[in-house]
Amino acid sequence: MVNLRPNISFSSFFRSNMVLTQKDKFNFNITVNGPAIFSNYIWAKKILNKVPSYANITIDFSGATVVDHSFIENISHFQAGRKLNGGQIELKGFEYHTHVSNHPLSTRRITDSEANERQKQLSQYALESGMEFNINIEQTAYNNFQNFDIQEHIKIVKIENTLSCEIDSLKFTFNDISTETSDLTHRHFNATVLLIENFYKNIPNFILQKDGFDESILNTSHSTDINYEQYKAFSYYYFLTGKEETEIRNFFDNSKIIHFFEAHRGYNLSYSNGKILIYKRQDLLAIDEMENMVQYALDFVNLIQEIRTDSNNAYPNLF
Repeated sequence: MVNLRPNISFSSFFRSNMVLTQKDKFNFNITVNGPAIFSNYIWAKKILNKVPSYANITIDFSGATVVDHSFIENISHFQAGRKLNGGQIELKGFEYHTHVSNHPLSTRRITDSEANERQKQLSQYALESGMEFNINIEQTAYNNFQNFDIQEHIKIVKIENTLSCEIDSLKFTFNDISTETSDLTHRHFNATVLLIENFYKNIPNFILQKDGFDESILNTSHSTDINYEQYKAFSYYYFLTGKEETEIRNFFDNSKIIHFFEAHRGYNLSYSNGKILIYKRQDLLAIDEMENMVQYALDFVNLIQEIRTDSNNAYPNLF
């Protein structure tokens, strides 16, 4: 009854929402969403046992609403057993959780006061950098994402923590978004995304993301990957797609654009009718990562301006 109190569904009481992904032969990631409690640990252990005993596991609890003491204790026992076989377990994602007691294995919960710590940091950063910060999001923020082809089974349920600024005609806006999936996995995840508005409108709409990227919020199922024989490294690393295949192929058939993306890997970018959406992964970004993303965006904007206008009047650095 105590665990059911913080809006935990009855089904999640017995089945944990854990997603297992493999990075390589020796490293696996597990993302935990919803409650991680004594009654669903049996299900969780089935997921854990899928990982070879010699491999390393990183368990991310940032999406876990509550992690009770029994779950933590069982994970500790499981961790001790794996060390005997050479495997390691790393627990992370407890930045917004609070302990209900001083015991190191006590139950941990996400509370509003702790979650607001990020808002305090972003607010202070806005003062230092000259950006604007808003916690409450207007409906127009949701409308912005309708310009992009979001996967049908992904719903944006919350948009918060907006950092924004304008430089010349361009508007840069960071948002923390929370999503949920309507498929059988019922996954929840958070992400920090950067939206750039008032960009050139005479460019074909496209999606460019890391090839094999399994955490995409963008829909690429309706089209095929556009590859280039002369740019094999680019085609290997990126999945380039869009409805206007011929126009996209012609736009990217430029050595400067190709070399830019080859040199700046790690980001996913989508262009739609004068707006650019950039994100890195399904996770909230630290402030230094957000600064790096803005620099990436500025470099891309300057490159396109140089190509489209043959001008060297670059946008200045924001940071």
